[in-house]
Amino acid sequence: MKRKLLFIVILLILSGCSAKEFDSTYEKMQTGKDGISGYYINLRIYGEHNGKRINENVKIENYNDESYRITKTSVNIKEPVFDQEDVLNEFGNVRETLNKKREQKEILYVSNEKTYVIGSNGKYMITEKDVNYNNPSIYLKGLNKVSKIKKTYEKKVGDTTYKVYDVNYNKRFISNLVKDTIISDIDIKKEVTGNIYLTKENYVNRIIYNIEDVIINVNYYGIDLANSIAFPSEINRGN
Repeated sequence: MKRKLLFIVILLILSGCSAKEFDSTYEKMQTGKDGISGYYINLRIYGEHNGKRINENVKIENYNDESYRITKTSVNIKEPVFDQEDVLNEFGNVRETLNKKREQKEILYVSNEKTYVIGSNGKYMITEKDVNYNNPSIYLKGLNKVSKIKKTYEKKVGDTTYKVYDVNYNKRFISNLVKDTIISDIDIKKEVTGNIYLTKENYVNRIIYNIEDVIINVNYYGIDLANSIAFPSEINRGN
């Protein structure tokens, strides 16, 4: 009985350590008066889901967690997608060799918690419909939803060395995260594995979620270099 209780206590301690490991990094990535001005996200979702190949690329400009410009590019893939190592080497960027004729691009804006999409008249208008990727802060919350740190090591990508963590994420959190994506109907039955890359300054470089046969690769850059977003003239930000 004593051994069983000791084992439970150890598990709780380890779980608590995993949850708090990235607290300081999460705080450093917060925007606002005492935080950074914002950041840019290059988000890639790729793999196979429901028997189909998917490859969605989303660029998100986040200024002070108040306004966003979201550029979504969906690619109709007939060939096998790139593997994870390719993505790491490319920093999540879209390869120049992609056939532009297979791309579908959409740009939307978020301001004052309202989402604007292009209307049939070519002008931006408020939408009441659910729109994917208009809650970019959710990807960062994975830092607080790590259930286990399996391995820690350093990895050099180009000229930069990152501290890398191989982790497991809480499955309830992942179930909420995918609701904001192209794979919103996926059923999360177990904890999800992934990786967290930190810079020497303790900022996030990337967060990776391996969800069954799909990878969500979230690359952060331009941290604290974000500028005020230029909105189309028809968007009245005062309302």
